[in-house]
Amino acid sequence: MVRESTVSDLPAPSTARVTAATRRFELLTLVCLSLICLALLALGVPRQHFFGHDIFVPLDGAWSILNGQRPVTDFYAQLGPLFHLLNAAGLALAGGDSRGLGYASAFAGGLLLSGRFCCCAADWFQRSFRWRVSR
Repeated sequence: MVRESTVSDLPAPSTARVTAATRRFELLTLVCLSLICLALLALGVPRQHFFGHDIFVPLDGAWSILNGQRPVTDFYAQLGPLFHLLNAAGLALAGGDSRGLGYASAFAGGLLLSGRFCCCAADWFQRSFRWRVSR
């Protein structure tokens, strides 16, 4: 028999204070990730010494999209349609050059970074607000 959970079974919310060191660490992490994204944007596609033939899969998918084909419908998108759509956007920004793959990687990294930043900011705001209310 499964016992139903009640609200009183939930753990009490943490009232731990956010220290300045934690805030500095979060800020440093965001700055480092931003610099990595900017470096990728500036340098383009990193050179691949091993499995260099794998770079043609995203290039082919992006080129197919730029020429009017649709992923999954007109060609086999083994990595998913979003992967090829991001690479096509990067290729369009680069004017059809392979540097567009670097642009797409930087754009995807920026999206992930901004999503993570929103999560950290929401968590920080929630902890800060809870700390002020409990005083």
